Amino acid sequence: MCGTKAYIAPEIFLKHGYGMAVDWWALGITTYIMLMCELPFNNEDPVELMQSILYDNIELPEFLSEDVSAFIKELLEKDPEYRLGSSEAGAEMVKEHPFFRVGFYSIHFDLQTEKQKLILP
Repeated sequence: MCGTKAYIAPEIFLKHGYGMAVDWWALGITTYIMLMCELPFNNEDPVELMQSILYDNIELPEFLSEDVSAFIKELLEKDPEYRLGSSEAGAEMVKEHPFFRVGFYSIHFDLQTEKQKLILP
């Protein structure tokens, strides 16, 4: 097993085999870190860290919006079958999540359809 253990999805620790759902888990960890400036599961002892990842629920502060909290919780779903992004819809399901709605605008993922004028220096 290699990589930063704090990012490792539960199914890797359980040795049940894994697929792309581990990447969605890592996105959940990364999103949490970007917003909270700390790891959701953190322990110097590797065995206790693994136990925390497998069994502990993450604590999210009330100041996070419902959409942000739901996005993180759905990405950090312990069961990869139910994790956001793990269905047949895959990344489309993630991109359609309300987390990506910003004010009256939404983030556009299909950049090929976005036509922007080139600004010369």
